[in-house]
Amino acid sequence: MTRITAFDRFQFVLWHSIISWRHHIKPPHSINFLPEINMPEAKVFESANDQWSKQTQGGGNTIEVRYGWCAAASALWTLSTLQGTPAASSKPDQNRSGILQVKYRWDGSHQSDINLLQGLDLNPEHVLQDKSRDEAINYMATTPGVYWFGYTKRLPNGQWEGHAMAADTRTPGQPLFYDIESGLYRYASVAEFKQGVSSRYGDASWEVIKVHLTH
Repeated sequence: MTRITAFDRFQFVLWHSIISWRHHIKPPHSINFLPEINMPEAKVFESANDQWSKQTQGGGNTIEVRYGWCAAASALWTLSTLQGTPAASSKPDQNRSGILQVKYRWDGSHQSDINLLQGLDLNPEHVLQDKSRDEAINYMATTPGVYWFGYTKRLPNGQWEGHAMAADTRTPGQPLFYDIESGLYRYASVAEFKQGVSSRYGDASWEVIKVHLTH
């Protein structure tokens, strides 16, 4: 028969106390053992440029069916953003975008972008023209404001391709980027905004218009 000494009883009590302590003790709430993680890109809402319109001023139907939708929707997004609409509720109305894109295509002038924004009672300020992608995005990232911007480039077949988007960089900690092709995104920082937007597009001839409310 094994004898249990006083030392054995002491070791047992000590071991039991340690196990109980490890199971019940909790760290103070003020202590953060893991670094805070900021998501670099968060999608606020989904979007897709799948609208269909062949209407032109001359009545023809040879124009690319989605042409003008990105410009119109981006213009509407800048308007709602400047009016203080919450980001989650700022998705442009499809019917209103459709009306605007027809007017935009009918315009066809070199001032069609400015005219589009002025038609919404906005005050557009052309801040960059014929710049590189990185120059355009860096300007918006480092100069707080609401922007309608886009690019054009000539394709190998001789035709032109263009696309318009919008952004709100007034709040450095959460800049917003809107593209009708994919949706609205919120970024954790200006650096993430620059990286996220530039990674989506190749280089071309970019223009940037800073948008203001007229009153």
